Amino acid sequence: MSSRPKVSTVLDRRGFLYGSFALLSCLGAAGCSADSVNPNSPGRAGSAASGGATPNVATPEPSLATALGLVGGQNAFFNQISSRFPKHKAKADRLLRMNQAHQALLETVLSSEVSAPTKASELPVRSREVDSAIRSSLKAHHAKLHALALESDGGWTARALASISASVAQYAEHVGVAFPLKPTQAPNLDTSVTPTELDALQRALAYEHAALWWYGVLGGQTSASSDPGLFQAISAGYLAHRTQRDQLVAALTDGGESPVAANAAYPIRWRLNTPKQVASASRDIEQDCASTSAWLVSEGSSTRSWSTRALINAAIRELAVQGIPENFPGASELADR
Repeated sequence: MSSRPKVSTVLDRRGFLYGSFALLSCLGAAGCSADSVNPNSPGRAGSAASGGATPNVATPEPSLATALGLVGGQNAFFNQISSRFPKHKAKADRLLRMNQAHQALLETVLSSEVSAPTKASELPVRSREVDSAIRSSLKAHHAKLHALALESDGGWTARALASISASVAQYAEHVGVAFPLKPTQAPNLDTSVTPTELDALQRALAYEHAALWWYGVLGGQTSASSDPGLFQAISAGYLAHRTQRDQLVAALTDGGESPVAANAAYPIRWRLNTPKQVASASRDIEQDCASTSAWLVSEGSSTRSWSTRALINAAIRELAVQGIPENFPGASELADR
């Protein structure tokens, strides 16, 4: 466990002062350069390799066909919104492009299989009803995809569905449909947990240790008075990763495992001289968190509820630090298929 100062509901001044001290100490230490990479984190590249970018297309899960039907229904809905309500065309087209990317991936995986689109959401009659209809449609779509990810057999399918679900939440938040962050719930390691899943959980914990340390550093470079929005985003990131670290430590301990310990310090990979640079660093941390979580989704069922929620939350937090929506949060290599 980290010896970092404790905070209650907000980042207190001690936490920020510690972050400043950590920054100065690390910059003066050998090997702590802006270009260094933390070797204990799966990171974006590691998650792609470990999670498996190439599915077994010979035996696709039925859940993929179900997802394709859901995406087809959304495409029909946004196409009609775009054509019937000019005032909302830009928003509908943006969401349509997201869905088309999801559709292209699923069609590639399913190959010759064809899935009839799920019935599209009911179209609004008046222009003033469009935003409410879009909100309801996106939330229902996200919930169904999230459920498919949780219920799948795992591996590539679970990871892809979780990423698509996170993308829907991220785009929805971006276009003004509030997606309140739901806190992660500590995973319960039952007797079916495998050594591979335990190793994945330890690697996820190693990243949470690093993320928490980095957020302490970012806090030392952020001012509540001069940039309250950034201060709030950094505070929220710190608290989220502290919670996730504690949950993973508790799960491993309760499961009879020894949680991997935090390093004394971690490489600083960024220049942090301006608020824009601090926001960029936070964005990188959340993208790496999304990748680590997406990778963990594929590794076992005992931790999937926790990892899918961590993935979704990281994708949404990324938007608070000038991030832009992604078609496949945490699994960007899927866009290259």
